[in-house]
Amino acid sequence: SGIDNLFVAGMMITSDHRAHMSTRNTVSCMGQGQATGTAAALCAAKNCGTRELAYGVLRDALVKDDVYFET
Repeated sequence: SGIDNLFVAGMMITSDHRAHMSTRNTVSCMGQGQATGTAAALCAAKNCGTRELAYGVLRDALVKDDVYFET
């Protein structure tokens, strides 16, 4: 693809206005956005690429920020 260090977050759906109102994806999109932003900030702070950021480092940062993980 030739693209490195790119994060993408969100949900792609197609629906009319009434159907969209019942999808309730605001909370999940907020969580994805927070995780994506945190990952980007960690990569910038550590001067590393997106593939070099360890999952544990990201998860620890999200836990520190009181992110709720469904168990």
